[in-house]
Amino acid sequence: MTRLTVHLTVNGEPAEVSVEPRTHLADLVRGELMLTGTHLGCEHGVCGACTVELDGAPARACLTHAGTCDGAAVRTIEGFADDEVMAALREAFSQEHALQCGYCTPGMLVTARDIVLRLPDADAERVREELSGNLCRCTGYRGIVRAVMRVLEARRTAQPDDDPMPDAVAPRDDRYALSLAMTGWATGPLPPASTLAIDPTDRIAGEPRLMAWMATTLVLFATVAATIFAALHP
Repeated sequence: MTRLTVHLTVNGEPAEVSVEPRTHLADLVRGELMLTGTHLGCEHGVCGACTVELDGAPARACLTHAGTCDGAAVRTIEGFADDEVMAALREAFSQEHALQCGYCTPGMLVTARDIVLRLPDADAERVREELSGNLCRCTGYRGIVRAVMRVLEARRTAQPDDDPMPDAVAPRDDRYALSLAMTGWATGPLPPASTLAIDPTDRIAGEPRLMAWMATTLVLFATVAATIFAALHP
């Protein structure tokens, strides 16, 4: 079968990839370059999970043929590790509970960053409109909109000596302690909150710390379930 040689810049690094003519950009970055932070959902350009930055603008990687990207600059979620705006969005997503399973989050973050930079004066209604092409089946969108607005408002009001991300919600440790107290764990020493604190990027890219988080969470749930079972069946 005839193959195409595609030359492009991915996350700031030059890449030369040989692909089939039918290959789309999402399969190229995932299968050829192993950048698996770009997720595939509907593969019809509807859900937005595959959104990447293409020549500076958000694009659906599942609809973009790899062959048309010859000479283009592509930025996947992995390429924003040192980006100031993306760092603020990741923190806001965590603080505002804007993700659960994390599957839609890479595309959601790429779109959110575009909103913050392109529409600095956007209000919540405009943010909802701009996010309408990114679907999330977990959160109900309120946390996502709050997270984007949190960053927008911080950037509008921040001064050089100000904290660019004021704490608008209870500290994670307080929420963690409350959740454990509600399940009866407050009667003993609390495990460190850091064992359950997980950055959105860890969840997106499958960092090793995510595995530890999942193991700790499963142990916690199993222990609580065993305690409840023992109480109901003395």
